[in-house]
This record gives sequence, structure tokens and C-alpha cells, in this order.
Amino acid sequence: MITLLLWKGDIKSIVINLKELKRSTLCYLCLFQIFTIFLLTFQWVSIAKPILPNLKFKTMFSIQMIGTFVESITPAAKTGGEAIKAILIKNQCQSTYGDAAALITVQKLYSLLVFIPIAFFSILYLVLSNIEIPLQIVVVSFVLLVTMISVLVFSVFYTQQLNTILQK
Repeated sequence: MITLLLWKGDIKSIVINLKELKRSTLCYLCLFQIFTIFLLTFQWVSIAKPILPNLKFKTMFSIQMIGTFVESITPAAKTGGEAIKAILIKNQCQSTYGDAAALITVQKLYSLLVFIPIAFFSILYLVLSNIEIPLQIVVVSFVLLVTMISVLVFSVFYTQQLNTILQK
């Protein structure tokens, strides 16, 4: 993907913009990305504790990094990385595909949780603003928001049932 971007993109423009970026800013951005990776790994380990009580941070960090690498180089975007994570969780954690799928699903739902308030306030802004927006857009946005909240509530309050369904 990066090769395609560099091949089709304007390399001179990319280089010029990178040269304008302060090194301290680049260092802060890299540190922030590393911090984010560790937070995501911590999130995975915390969510996995009920299903995989012996999961080590180092093991999940490895699985997370391999999954991120795969999703970065495959055209399937996130789906390729999540499939690899499921295989690795099953193999490295002596788990089942059902448990791995449940873990991945719950983690993705928690990651999407931040978008619920953003979506709510966006819809509220659309409704209250004087901007003329087709009613269909507002309705579809509202339905998607309600669906996201419903799936999240189901996954949080019905985790055992979700795990049972996924193991069948």
C-alpha cells in the first residue's frame, strides 16, 4: 500500500513536507504512536482476562504487532489483520476460534465506543443547524447510531451468550 502511495503520489511534495516538519514534532508523534500501541495492547489483555486468564502482555503485544503488520500490507485492510489475530490467539493462547472471535469482536466494539458521542453530537448538530440536509441522511445516521449502541450494549451485558453463539 505504501509502495502504491509512493508510486502514484507526488514524492517531491512528500519530501518537502517532511523536511518542514520539526524533528521534535516527529519524535513526539512517534512516541505518541508507541504509547498508543501499548495502550491498545493493555486494552486487549484487560478484555481477554475472563477468557484467557494466563495471557501475558508480551504475547498479546506480539499478536497485536503481527496483526497490525498484516493489515498494513494486505489490501483487505483491517480484516486481514483480525483474521491473523484470531489464528494467533487460538494457537499461542491455547484458545478456541470462538473465544478468539469473541475477544476480537468485543475489542472492536470498545474501540468504536468513542465514536458514539461523536456521532451523537454530529447528528445533533445536523438537526439543530440551519443547514439544509436531506432527511434521509439524518434518519440513516440516527439508525446507525442506535445500531452501534445496541450492539455495544448486547456485547457488554450478554458476553456469555455471545461467546456461546460464536462457539457453535
